[in-house]
Amino acid sequence: MKYLIFIILFCLNSYLSFGQNELVKVVIPTTKNECDYIWQNIGNIKFFESNGYSISLPNSILVDKLLSDSRNKKLNKSDFVLLCELIKDTVYKKSDYIKGYEKILKAVPLIEKAIIQLRECKFQWDFLLYSQYQISLTLYGPGGSYNSETGNILLFTTPDGTFKGYNNAENTIIHEIIHIGIESSIVNKYNLSHTLKERIVDLFVKTFFNEYLQDYRIQEFGDKRIDEYLIKKEDFLNLPEKIEQFQNGFN
Repeated sequence: MKYLIFIILFCLNSYLSFGQNELVKVVIPTTKNECDYIWQNIGNIKFFESNGYSISLPNSILVDKLLSDSRNKKLNKSDFVLLCELIKDTVYKKSDYIKGYEKILKAVPLIEKAIIQLRECKFQWDFLLYSQYQISLTLYGPGGSYNSETGNILLFTTPDGTFKGYNNAENTIIHEIIHIGIESSIVNKYNLSHTLKERIVDLFVKTFFNEYLQDYRIQEFGDKRIDEYLIKKEDFLNLPEKIEQFQNGFN
């Protein structure tokens, strides 16, 4: 029996490693990964609610209590321990991620194409590009998030292999890659609002990748005042200049 279990685990790990490459790596989360992320989302619930985000969390009396505590600033470390026990004992199943994982692997060539296109762009500013992007799956959160300090992207999926907002994964993943690219040298430098940075990213994706992301949709809540400054690709190649023109026009 032990030998059989070893063979099954070996085959599963081999399967999950198949198709990985140097530009994009797709990862199924561990129990700890999901616990940490759920806790982060609970802690940020007021931000999500105030910005109109709908987030997915485990259906649990404990999670409902933690959300209430977060809104009232009453979370503590013992709550985190209870949450992790819940996730480990009754929530987490590795098999829930397989279908989403398979769909993302099929999208990797298109995502790589976008990354290569960005590498070839002659930006007049420091657009941050990583040598590899890690795409980690999650069953929770608002749909997608990024870490500009690591190049890691979290992507929401379901056990059925669907994604929030789209039937495919590449729209959200490329959106997050652009977020990473502009976070330090644009968003932080010019102290941009959440709605403004989302509009810039949406316009960036639509302008550069409309040819093969034809179902990409621009979010309604973005700051539309920037639109007249970002019309063609050259505007994004000189993005700092356009941001300064925009800010001078509204100050």
